[in-house]
Amino acid sequence: MVAVERDARLASRLRGRFAHANVTVLEADLLDFPLPKRPYRVVASIPFGITTPLLGRLLDSPRSPLQRAVLVVQWGAAKGFSHGRPGDPRILWWTSRFELRIARRQLRRLLRELDIDPHEPIGVLRIEQWAAINAAMVTLVDPARWPRRKPRRLKALPPPTRGGRGR
Repeated sequence: MVAVERDARLASRLRGRFAHANVTVLEADLLDFPLPKRPYRVVASIPFGITTPLLGRLLDSPRSPLQRAVLVVQWGAAKGFSHGRPGDPRILWWTSRFELRIARRQLRRLLRELDIDPHEPIGVLRIEQWAAINAAMVTLVDPARWPRRKPRRLKALPPPTRGGRGR
């Protein structure tokens, strides 16, 4: 599992928190981070200010190897992206290739089953809870859409150089 965090202090805290887990924490900007060329999945809480640009990185390419994403996004954005009749051509493109939907009911059930307080910040989840969320995702994905090969582990990239985006 690869975790990407732009903030140096948060990345350091995550490294400490997941030191004994199969998690590589990289300090990088998601909008500049190279996406895998092999099939991959994403579980993320997207900062509100980069929701559309990040979805564009994940969904714009017709050759995107993205298999599934479970994303926490702002409520208004979720409604706009999952609307049955999108008015934006870009969202229409995305919905022609991916099923964009609000999974609120499944999320409530999953939170209850994992004894997760829905009012707590997502950052307090333990690695075991993330693993259980991933396992639940796997049960929801049609096996025909699973990768045929075992994905290789991603190698850690060097830290980004200064002069990138100034957010």
